[in-house]
Amino acid sequence: MRMEQMMYPLQEVWIRLEEGRVLYSGERMTSPEQAVDVMQREMSRYDREVVCIVNLNNAKQPINFNIVSVGTLGVSIVDVANVLKSSILSNAGAFIMLHNHPGGDPTPSGADLEVTKRLILAGNLMEIPCVDHIIIAGGRKEIYSMREHNDLEFTPEFDQVMKGAADMVAEQGAAYQTPFGDIDPAALAVAMADTGREKKEEVTLKFGKGLCQFFTSKKGTELARIRIPDTPFESWPSFVVPAKFVHENRYGKGYWMKLPADGKTELSISRRVTLEDGSEGWQEKRIPVDNKQLKDMVEAYKKEAPAVSSPEGPDERPKERGR
Repeated sequence: MRMEQMMYPLQEVWIRLEEGRVLYSGERMTSPEQAVDVMQREMSRYDREVVCIVNLNNAKQPINFNIVSVGTLGVSIVDVANVLKSSILSNAGAFIMLHNHPGGDPTPSGADLEVTKRLILAGNLMEIPCVDHIIIAGGRKEIYSMREHNDLEFTPEFDQVMKGAADMVAEQGAAYQTPFGDIDPAALAVAMADTGREKKEEVTLKFGKGLCQFFTSKKGTELARIRIPDTPFESWPSFVVPAKFVHENRYGKGYWMKLPADGKTELSISRRVTLEDGSEGWQEKRIPVDNKQLKDMVEAYKKEAPAVSSPEGPDERPKERGR
């Protein structure tokens, strides 16, 4: 007796967008800001934390919005796969994430920042970048834009994305938790090597918050000045980097940054001098320092005794700290 051949099914599924409710604006929505205004009026009335995605086309014009999740009074639920699902189905060129704080304070929490880091990473890997994460205050017209406050880098280059992944490995320990599962640091290093891009050695500088001052230049550039204590100079040297180079550590008690290991950074050093009128004043001098030496100088204050020397050699004059 001949047995009939068994046939095993593989079911086809259809994935599509379903139209929902419509929110209206008094003017044509051609910019992200106009879509945010509409969502702000809607979400400021919610009594629970709600996460919303506004999808944009390649011209940064709003396409649609999607309520991703509804949480509790103080907690929102963010699943990266759900966040990106509507963006993928909408053929979006970018997206904005919004969520509300019913309590009225739009200041982002540490969890808000960590979630946004993952969304930026995932969006760049999917080539659907996250343009901004905006927090809406409950019952008020106030909003908080992470992009405008320069909390995070929303437009990283490919190398920066990979560096960000590597940095999170260092911060989180043995495993790097991504939206796509845990990645072993060794596996990540291999993946980075396989990109075909040259990897440059870097040094990581760690320092206390009291040593860093953020400011805006006359040209509107956001910068950070880092001072170096316990050095053989009359005053504390300092150096300036773009503010986006400086990151808060996982416990919020200090900062860290990365610099090319084979590069140099210009130190600004003030010295006491005798002026033409015979009085004493200060003169600023700039000295290029190897970044590896700069790391030793920045972190020397953590040790029991300073172990660094002046880039110009020993200075025998009496020292006075600070100005």
